[in-house]
Amino acid sequence: MKRILALFLAFLPSVIFAQQMTELKKITVSESFTSGESHSYTFNVSSSVNKSKVQLVLRGSDYDYDNDGDYTDFRIQINGTSIIDVEPLKNYELGGNGTFNEITIDITSYVISGNNTIMLENTEMEGQVDYTYVTWLQVLTPAAGSSSGGGGGNELQNISVSKSFTSGVEQSYSFYLSSPSGTTKLVVRGSDYDYDNDGDFTDFTIEINGTAIIEIDPLMNHGLGQNGNFNEIEFDISSYVISGNNTVILRNTEMEGQVDYTYITWLKIMGTAGSSTSTSTTTTTSNLLSTSNIYLNTKFSAYHRFDNSSKRDYVLYLSTTSGLENATLVLDGYDYDYDNDGDFTEFNVFVNSNLISEVALNEKGLGKNGSSAKATFTIGSYLKNGNNTITLENSEVSGQTDYAYINSVTVEDGKTSSNVASYTLSLNSSYSAYHKFPNQTKKEYKLYLSNISEATNAKLILDGYDYDYDNDGDFTEFTISVNGNTVTEYPLKESGLGTNGTSAKATFEIANYLISGYNTITLENTEVAEQIDYTYINTIQVSNGSSGPSVVSKTITVNTPENINTKFTPLTEMSLSVYIANTGTIGAASLILYGTDMDFDNDADFTEFNVSVNGTILLNGTPLEGIGFGKNGTYDYHTFDVGSYLTSGYNTISLKNVEATGQTDYTFMKSVELRTQQGSNAVVNTPPAIEITEPNASRGFQVVQAQTVKVAGRAIDPDGISKVEVNGVAAQVSATGEFNATIPLGTGNNTIVVVATDNKYMSSTQTFAIENASSGGTTTGGKLKKVALVIGNSAYVNASNLGMNPINDANDMAVALKDLGFDVIKANNADYAQLTSALKEFGGKNTDADVALVFYAGHGIQVDGKNYILPTDVQLKDPRAVALECISVDNVQNIMETSNSNRLNLIILDACRNNPFQTSTRSTGSGLAEMNAPSGTLIAFATSPGKVAANGSGRNGLYTGELLKQIKSSQRLEDVFINTRIEVERISGGQQSPWEVARLKGKYDLTK
Repeated sequence: MKRILALFLAFLPSVIFAQQMTELKKITVSESFTSGESHSYTFNVSSSVNKSKVQLVLRGSDYDYDNDGDYTDFRIQINGTSIIDVEPLKNYELGGNGTFNEITIDITSYVISGNNTIMLENTEMEGQVDYTYVTWLQVLTPAAGSSSGGGGGNELQNISVSKSFTSGVEQSYSFYLSSPSGTTKLVVRGSDYDYDNDGDFTDFTIEINGTAIIEIDPLMNHGLGQNGNFNEIEFDISSYVISGNNTVILRNTEMEGQVDYTYITWLKIMGTAGSSTSTSTTTTTSNLLSTSNIYLNTKFSAYHRFDNSSKRDYVLYLSTTSGLENATLVLDGYDYDYDNDGDFTEFNVFVNSNLISEVALNEKGLGKNGSSAKATFTIGSYLKNGNNTITLENSEVSGQTDYAYINSVTVEDGKTSSNVASYTLSLNSSYSAYHKFPNQTKKEYKLYLSNISEATNAKLILDGYDYDYDNDGDFTEFTISVNGNTVTEYPLKESGLGTNGTSAKATFEIANYLISGYNTITLENTEVAEQIDYTYINTIQVSNGSSGPSVVSKTITVNTPENINTKFTPLTEMSLSVYIANTGTIGAASLILYGTDMDFDNDADFTEFNVSVNGTILLNGTPLEGIGFGKNGTYDYHTFDVGSYLTSGYNTISLKNVEATGQTDYTFMKSVELRTQQGSNAVVNTPPAIEITEPNASRGFQVVQAQTVKVAGRAIDPDGISKVEVNGVAAQVSATGEFNATIPLGTGNNTIVVVATDNKYMSSTQTFAIENASSGGTTTGGKLKKVALVIGNSAYVNASNLGMNPINDANDMAVALKDLGFDVIKANNADYAQLTSALKEFGGKNTDADVALVFYAGHGIQVDGKNYILPTDVQLKDPRAVALECISVDNVQNIMETSNSNRLNLIILDACRNNPFQTSTRSTGSGLAEMNAPSGTLIAFATSPGKVAANGSGRNGLYTGELLKQIKSSQRLEDVFINTRIEVERISGGQQSPWEVARLKGKYDLTK
């Protein structure tokens, strides 16, 4: 029977494609499932998806590692139900022992509308070595059978766009085809807006690999939805695609000043059955100079098309050029003779402004016309200590169309064949490594000490486990060295590290090997080739035995402001390291601090602060406010003359708040810069000057009657302009600094904030106001539909009980929201099933709401940088099951997403109490992790990322208690959370500081 089933499953793919199945989701796995290992993956099935037949396609190989004829016992579950249980996937015709293919399984009866979970698990008994390697999973559903369904076969790539293309806006997206065959189609979903209501829609252009398939033609004419109605249209692009990287460019070609626009939700690349699979990255095309940091012997994935006049900088920092005489620059990609005249792209390559090549890159070995290859340049003689700038530039004259496409940029030192990754440690701070050291793997960790006396009792502490993978009783041969001195060369299991998946700590005395300045700690699996034992390191720490606060260490660069954005609360200390090759060549030097000094307790005494350079004290317990620094939220600069204190080599700048414990005054430092002179020429680094030419707001205010406003002007800076943002929207910027952006307006007063940043990261801001006197705009005026989900969890079965605070918080919040006109769904002390049910109900109600809100009070944790809210029946005996037992905040966010461009989404998390599973071996740090807010969303946290919030001594938690007071009063939404934060910080003495991440698209008042 099993053989018959296997043959049937093997036959299924041809049946699927004949029925025009469409890819719902593709999940890249790339994971070896060894004994006992399991992973879960989620996919969402909306109510609109055809669920008459749903297929799970799995690609991989089943390994009979012990060569006994039995393959891996494996389990696959869909939403908790086993569809394969303790059975080798080889029985279902999965490839064996390194042969990779796909199997297809019908999961129609197991999927549900909403979020679904796939769990893969190796169920071999402990000590067994058979395993399964899974490359990817794919979920297929039937195609709609029309152009709107994205016909044309299998989905090769789904590119999320979510972008409004206003006048002049252009975006580029890339996709990779190994060998296109048959029909390839581009499917576009979105809506075309006739914003000025004159009957003409948006002039739009779509290009594939430089050829326009639609040119200055509204997409509405091709069937795209209109004025907020979203649908899909498709184009046959078979004759335009090539093997390798392909580029789609979308461009609003409306004339300047026109307001019609197109909103694109996503793009799909579709291919006929049997067409090549696709992997892709999304990139933005821009001719503006942009800068990326690269690292020695580490490949930087560029994926950039250098069209005419396109120019990019890549910055490489070197502490020393010793041994780099034979360094080479390696570019991987292709040179494209687009006009087919036999001449390829004129291209310039510079290293530190030295022109090292000005010929077509194919003459240096780069591939041609879509076929990638490598070009190599010898650059050792052009390198210097400190920052090195590599500039790549298409120097074709205007109107030429040849271009170069660069996949990757690498600088190789010419002496090592393997890439040794390097990371920076700070004394007493735990560095989260999460790194598997298989055979011959080597990693370096840099530790800077301004003075060896900081670490007289230094210990290296590793947390993780040593794995006897071949089960022969011998563990991993491992070497640890500090500054070239061998600390150990034996299995770390012998030093206390955990074994076979159970983590524990190993400690090594290293004080005798450390030096002042930079120290190198090297970890290396020295097993000989073919050995399979390995070591897994969760965290690395160098402790000096002190229980005092950690010192944050950073490296800064001469004449480049470092945006540290640090709040120096009492005893907070930062050590900044800066390298100067020769102090005899720099002339005068100044240390420039920019920030504000806060008299938090309002007693007229400001922050006691220390500043020192190489141990010389420049400021000793004196408030920065007293010497000209900004105060109480007003930002300003203060400059110290430090030339006489600097030395050749590494220099250390120390900043410290020396207020006594319990004091609340603090200093917020935005940036630090060490500015020097080069010979007799002073390096001046001033913020950009901003000139606003449109609108005419010379008095700082203007009244208009419009739903959008064009903001234009010029940013001027001798270092060049890196970017200009207007209310957080990236403006179009010319090479000479002219910029423009179209910004939506809400009814009433609108604050317009223009921020210009130069190529040395110095920013300046100009603010003015516009009053929109029209009846339109994005506000919360009128009768709006508001829906809220309110959750309070306290009575946990397997975790600490939180008392009545979360329940009271949820009950009181539900009452307050009902008073504000919300349709409230409430769930108190909800287990997983109840939470899932409440989310489904909420999802059904929130699709057409104008305002959607989720409030949660209870236990919350972060795992691997993702946030989860905990149902009351959570167990987490196995931390790998977190995605199965908890509710991901990302999934909550997905449920709230709609196509309503004026929609307001609010997520409020009073879920930062102590982690109830702190002993977990996974990345379960304190508090919650920082998140990104999609457009139109505000996410509010009870305290800062990684911090823990107070549970509250009264009826409510500290945060929710103050939020309830503010949310009931008529005020701007932003002010609700600002005022809450001010009160929480005041009551907690600065120990708890609420945090918000917002990308709002209008002005909102929840009481209206």
